[in-house]
Amino acid sequence: MKESYNFAWPVTAMAYEDYEALKSCIENNRAKFENKQIIVFGAGIRGSVFAVILKKLGFHDLLFTDNNEKKWNGFINEFPIKSVLELENHLQDSTVIIAVENGEGIKTQLEDVGFKENETYFYVKTDIYDIFMREFNKKMQTETLIFGDCGLSQVAIKDKDYENLGSMLKRRLNSETTKVLAMHGMGMRAFYNILAAQCQMGMKPRKCALMVNFEVFTGTHHLFPRTQHVPLIERIYKESGIENEELTTYHDLVHARVQQLKLDVFSSAEENTDNDLNRMLILRKNYMYKLKFDSEDVEYLKKILLFCKEENIKVIPFIPPVNYMLTEQFFGGKFTTIYNENCDKMKKYIKEIGYEVLDLSYLLPSNCFADVNTIDETTNYKGRILWRDKLLERILEE
Repeated sequence: MKESYNFAWPVTAMAYEDYEALKSCIENNRAKFENKQIIVFGAGIRGSVFAVILKKLGFHDLLFTDNNEKKWNGFINEFPIKSVLELENHLQDSTVIIAVENGEGIKTQLEDVGFKENETYFYVKTDIYDIFMREFNKKMQTETLIFGDCGLSQVAIKDKDYENLGSMLKRRLNSETTKVLAMHGMGMRAFYNILAAQCQMGMKPRKCALMVNFEVFTGTHHLFPRTQHVPLIERIYKESGIENEELTTYHDLVHARVQQLKLDVFSSAEENTDNDLNRMLILRKNYMYKLKFDSEDVEYLKKILLFCKEENIKVIPFIPPVNYMLTEQFFGGKFTTIYNENCDKMKKYIKEIGYEVLDLSYLLPSNCFADVNTIDETTNYKGRILWRDKLLERILEE
């Protein structure tokens, strides 16, 4: 008999926009969800987040479906994952929520078996790329440009105040002269091309705060489909209105890479069977490696720093907080030894180029993260306040 797996990701954080989009969908169509079983289409990270939000909103009769047949008969925590072939059997008693970011094909799939948009199925879109592009295209005299990933954009699911770190920084620095360009999983090559494009568009910043997250420098980070953001790079390429050979090359490259479908090892069933095991595996992969300086992301980190030096842009490279209490729980002093060695190497490398790193690694205890078991840099409201103040202090010094 085939063993069933729990495919739930250990989610503790979310994009505020995801929460608002799903809540608005439910509130505006409550009659179409009440007394119905909710089928979440998409048994991945976003689906796992939706399950948590739906429970917070009072909905507990859930099941999942997914086009990946390897997930069928598995679970997202207590909720079963059913085959898409069974969808037609649920036409009368269920309402479907599409939890996949690029779900246009799923809409057609649902309609082919009888579901109707905004009646028996709802496509919950957050449009994180639209949000990014509004900031990217905003014509302004940029004093400070802040680059980073989900630590700047996400909030803890348990939060009551959902203002994310990026918004906090903009509000304190001046939202009319500060840009925050943050995207989950984005690497240094993307940031380099975005920075160059902003300068070429006439929005060269005076200061640039750049997140130096060790997850990015593993040597394989740039190869995964989740880090390519093809629709976003496509829009940057088209909407920037500039001619830039490096941006053109990068645009073509991300299209090619996403077609290769090199899977992240943490997307497989076997490695999602136990949340603690999954956390340990991710921590090992993203932090407990030997930092090398011949990877693409390190190369483009250097290109960013040299570009800023040439353009007379002041740079604040900053290492985000790490949940060191959780890592010590799992690995004892072994993690600290490897992590500190990588930090020292990175700080020395950046200093040789001419910049001092703001190291926030040990700024926060576990209770300041999205959850005490959080494995990335996403923090709760209290943690974001502490992180904001340290980063502001350094930015305002420059």
